[in-house]
Amino acid sequence: TPFTMAKRSKLTKEKVEEIHRAVTAFVVKDLQPFSTVESPSFREMCTALNPRYQPPSRDDLSNTLIPAWYSVEKSNLIQMLAQVNKVAITCDGWTSVAQDHFLTVTVHYIYKGRMMQ
Repeated sequence: TPFTMAKRSKLTKEKVEEIHRAVTAFVVKDLQPFSTVESPSFREMCTALNPRYQPPSRDDLSNTLIPAWYSVEKSNLIQMLAQVNKVAITCDGWTSVAQDHFLTVTVHYIYKGRMMQ
């Protein structure tokens, strides 16, 4: 069965890196705390998905994986924006009831026929 195969076969370096990238994207895109990767339930889930996978520590996540992910994403964004001719920029500012000030800047553009934000 696939589960028995996963228990026996060692993960390749490429597979570990692929899973690490997916875990990093999950933490970054869903605004999860770095400690998520050290929670018992997260580790149990990883073991259930593949017993050979060892999730990264929060230190590995913050010191190595997220900076590497950021570098790749920044490079991809620069390449994509180099192909954009025009943008629309909107700004909004407000103050919370706690007197915290916020400013939001949003950029909309068309890339390969699709509107992006």
